[in-house]
Amino acid sequence: MTVSSTNSVTSRIDQTLLNTYVGDVKKLSPAALSKLSASHIEALGTKKLDFSNAQLEHLSNSALSAFSGAELTTMNTAFKNGVPAVTERLATTGANAVTYRAASPAVPSSSLSLKVMAKLNAAQIGGISDLSTFSGTQLASVTSAAWSSAKIDTITPPQISNLGAKFINGLSSNQFKSLSAPQVANLSADAMSLVKADHINSLDSTAVQGLKVANLTSKTVSSINPSVFKNFTADQLNALSPLAVAGINGTQIAALAANGSTTGTQFSDLSIRQISKLNANAISGLNTNQLATKATDGTYSTTLSKEQFGAIPANAINKLSPETMTALASLAGGLTKLQVKNLTGNQINSVVNLLNKDQMSALSKDGLQSISKNNFEKLTSEQLEGLSKAQVGQIELEDVVTLSVEKLSLMSDVQKSGFSKLQLGKLFLDSTKAAELGKNISILI
Repeated sequence: MTVSSTNSVTSRIDQTLLNTYVGDVKKLSPAALSKLSASHIEALGTKKLDFSNAQLEHLSNSALSAFSGAELTTMNTAFKNGVPAVTERLATTGANAVTYRAASPAVPSSSLSLKVMAKLNAAQIGGISDLSTFSGTQLASVTSAAWSSAKIDTITPPQISNLGAKFINGLSSNQFKSLSAPQVANLSADAMSLVKADHINSLDSTAVQGLKVANLTSKTVSSINPSVFKNFTADQLNALSPLAVAGINGTQIAALAANGSTTGTQFSDLSIRQISKLNANAISGLNTNQLATKATDGTYSTTLSKEQFGAIPANAINKLSPETMTALASLAGGLTKLQVKNLTGNQINSVVNLLNKDQMSALSKDGLQSISKNNFEKLTSEQLEGLSKAQVGQIELEDVVTLSVEKLSLMSDVQKSGFSKLQLGKLFLDSTKAAELGKNISILI
């Protein structure tokens, strides 16, 4: 039979007829080859090994799937020689995973395009014995669903560094958890920009401390479990962006205290800008031990600077306990006027004797009247100098009587004019004070 008649028959081919032309497979035309099915190929037996490279390129995806892995590795095929047209189809068609696994060692990994990589399934990826020859860019093109936890663990650290944010975002927590500490440490800051809190929460403490956190979002940070957040190092906390720091919550801050003696250093390593972004909830989680160290003589020392203390948001400063304020009293000079205005009464009594006159001028009525009689009596003339006329009129009666003649003499005429009749009545009960105030009787009337 002629080749043309063979081609004609192939166009309406059935299994019986194909068996008749087994010896002529090399004579089948491209048109005839394109019509062969997987069952046709399987029926050829060992004769299917006679197809030329050129003929293989015309077989359908279904027909290609009929070649076993063992057959492909023994054939001088386009697949083995790395011809992309057949290589890519064999890698991504309905060809079974065995076919791909057996033939893949003969195929240069660089010959697989990103489009092909994106089509590989879990069985195919699982069958690749050595991923080291693939580039990180190629591996990043593989869908997340194609990666088993065991296979992810075989990606080399250099390859990991080329995996983008989209790839990482697509991983499940179980897949992300399978990454080793060296792999995690090689994830780029860009890749971490879309990492989920569930990803981070799945890691052990060693892996957590290898994370590049500069691009974490506040939403991600806020959802990190306190038991995981406590493992962040000082360098990592310092690497968080101010926006990310805004996501830190009180339970996370409190958890740092449970992580050993380095927690004070961790907090004090935050920049002024970072501290300024902490919310009230986060500040409420701070305890004295995180900010200061108490000596045997009862005194405190701290690694926090006045500038850092003054960076705590004014609307959050009142979340620090009075004990903490006492421990940080040496930093009182760093408090801003807005912070002073928002201090609670107990906090004020912890630091009032260290406030300067400018800070005294910021005390609210409630703040001024919360000062204990003992502390008010200890206020210096310089501190009292900061009080305005209105503030003078707000001094409690029991406090005003503690003002000495010397302090009264150093008050300005404007300040003295702020005394109320009730206050003056108390002061005039003391003859020496009355005599002092009598010098300015025209101002007081």
